[in-house]
Amino acid sequence: MQRYGKALLRFPFVILVVCTCLHATPKSTRSFGFSLKGKAKIHRKSTLTYHDLNESPDISSARVKFLEGRRGVLIRNLEILLRRGKGDRTEMKERLARLYLEEYHGALAADQGPSRAQQWAQKARLLFAHLVKKYPQHPHRDEFLHFLGEISFDNGDIKSGTAYFKELSQKYAQSRYAIDANLQMGDRFFNDNKMKLAAAEYDKVIESHDPATFPYALYKKGWCRYNSGSVDEALRLFKQAIQVEEGSPNGIQLRIRSEVAKDIVYPFVDLNGQEEAVHFFESLGDDYYRPGVESVALRTLERGEYEKAISIWEELLSRNTVHANNPMYELSIVQAYNRMDQKKHALSRLVSAARRYLGDTSWKKENFANAQLLNEIQSTWEASIRGNALQVHREAQVIRNESYYKMARILYREYLTFFPENPHAAEVRFNLAETLS
Repeated sequence: MQRYGKALLRFPFVILVVCTCLHATPKSTRSFGFSLKGKAKIHRKSTLTYHDLNESPDISSARVKFLEGRRGVLIRNLEILLRRGKGDRTEMKERLARLYLEEYHGALAADQGPSRAQQWAQKARLLFAHLVKKYPQHPHRDEFLHFLGEISFDNGDIKSGTAYFKELSQKYAQSRYAIDANLQMGDRFFNDNKMKLAAAEYDKVIESHDPATFPYALYKKGWCRYNSGSVDEALRLFKQAIQVEEGSPNGIQLRIRSEVAKDIVYPFVDLNGQEEAVHFFESLGDDYYRPGVESVALRTLERGEYEKAISIWEELLSRNTVHANNPMYELSIVQAYNRMDQKKHALSRLVSAARRYLGDTSWKKENFANAQLLNEIQSTWEASIRGNALQVHREAQVIRNESYYKMARILYREYLTFFPENPHAAEVRFNLAETLS
């Protein structure tokens, strides 16, 4: 999933703009009807899971080998003691099961291959299952159930994993492991498109008001509502998730905030709330404003609401006349005009914008230090001007319309002004001559 931090989006619509500028679909073949009911059938969904938020810290390879060695010694000693029947067998089984579990996680972290990890998983699973069955009053039984559910899910045994997690959630609702069980079941149901079941699990987490998981549960329940067609409810939950900051660990909250800031665009636009969305992102600050509004414009364009999309890009352009992304906003506006079959507007915009960004301009001076950006703009605009010129030229040849030939000539001349040494320049000169014959 993309995330918004301090870095701005690096032209997320470059390919989209260039491709669609090269070809404007005839009006007769287009359909821009939008069915909220149709879109609700898993139009898009979050791929973020709660475990993504809790990545293990990096440990040096030397430290990993040291720990593996220590665990290996302990495992061998405990296995010998158990075979000899000495000591507290219950305690030794628990310690051995935990060591097996550590070996399983270590094998996964060290990328030792699935077979090696599964060997340790199976050993841990057998021992924990034995402890759960034989000692129903064990003080750590909630933890054993959690481990069994996690191992089962990891190894594709969804039925057993769900059973373990449900028992944990129902019998040990106050356990610190119960919330994680609810989240794992919620994420599993969510990934299987069982939105009602997923929402029920996220509700349990929401009711707990656990500060570390509350925002995430709101966010994922928002997606459940969105994918079930309750777009207004999804918007409310997304807003609530992004506003819930107090008491949440900073690292987790920032990640959730970024995810929600990206995804809230969908219900905003689906409910025709573009103006509200712009104000909403403005309230979040500079780190979120521009990426968020860019996404609103793109989503609006996807829905076929071209005039609205243009007005949003115009808003972005007016904010900063030399912003690095401005050339791409201009091409998006050209794209929108082309989709509306307003070729003269598209041509006029393309030519006037080219003179603001391709020559010795204030925009280029402001962004001069960013060589990669300048190269990207040169390449993208070269393809766009040439592609639009070829498209108009082809249409002129089909319909024998002098105004189309005139537009093609303007674009060809503009191209040769800015890209006279490009390998395609010879072809452009030939085409220009053809329009004059």
